[in-house]
Amino acid sequence: MKKRLTATLFTLLLATSALGLQAPASWTKFTSPAGRFSVMLPVEPKEEKETKNDGGPLSPYTNTLYTAQGAGAVYLVGWTDYKPGVRIDVQGEIKANRDNFVKAIGATVSTEKPIKLGTHPGTEFVAENAQALFHVRVYVIGRRPYILVALRPKGSQDPNADKFFSSFTLTPAR
Repeated sequence: MKKRLTATLFTLLLATSALGLQAPASWTKFTSPAGRFSVMLPVEPKEEKETKNDGGPLSPYTNTLYTAQGAGAVYLVGWTDYKPGVRIDVQGEIKANRDNFVKAIGATVSTEKPIKLGTHPGTEFVAENAQALFHVRVYVIGRRPYILVALRPKGSQDPNADKFFSSFTLTPAR
């Protein structure tokens, strides 16, 4: 997912930087039954899904990523589904998700703190590279890691990042 994520992020970043920072008229609630979550987004997101089988102990696994471009920022919500029976080290998975994300975008972490979504552990960090700032939250819920990203061009503000992050809620499995 690293190469696809990097290409997606930079394509969206370039488009976003050309838009300016006008606030969208209204945000809407997006619910993903497959992802078992809902979140507020400026527009209906686009979905990308990729199954990988790299021969490792977690393979095959499927990455799902939703992207929504707002005025001056891009919002991403994604998760990974591992094959049945896989047991993950929760803290190791949180760290691996952070490290893989930062490496994929060629960034460095400027701040980080542990967080929780209810009782589920996670991390929140800000990373930056030459073009952008990435505000990221990673949670592990059961065997499923989730990632939420608000990205914006360097030197700009995103008044909607808190709205995006605080709106993320889990929904019951169907």
